[in-house]
Amino acid sequence: MVNHPVYCSLILFCVYCLSVVIFVSPIFAAGEAADLAFIREVNPLTTPKKQEVVRFNPQETSELKLVATGLIRLYQKFVSSQDGPSCQFLPSCSRFGMGCIQEHGFVRGILLTADRLIRCNGSRSNHYRRDSLTGKYIDPVSDYAELK
Repeated sequence: MVNHPVYCSLILFCVYCLSVVIFVSPIFAAGEAADLAFIREVNPLTTPKKQEVVRFNPQETSELKLVATGLIRLYQKFVSSQDGPSCQFLPSCSRFGMGCIQEHGFVRGILLTADRLIRCNGSRSNHYRRDSLTGKYIDPVSDYAELK
């Protein structure tokens, strides 16, 4: 047999919880959204950083360049996104590799990328400038315009 007072109090409790969720939660959510917008505006760590823009170019003239930059883009999309930001350089090693291949050609781009991957261990930190906001080492593609 169903106990009617317990059943009625359970229904009243469910109605009360549902009314709190429907009517009160949006008020608090709006306040939290305003707080979050204020934190994003004030926090200096979330200011947008200027990075070298290297995009995947599907109209490449060389098939080797297209394949190499496509493989790097697949790595960026599916593998690197799982690790989180762990590269010690700006731009990241994958962006650097894509930029080198697009700017300097397949062979020289692959060699510069391999060199960068070998250097990406933090042991030679005194040879690079540091970004004051992120603390990462600055090593742009444009530094490799000429053979040194």
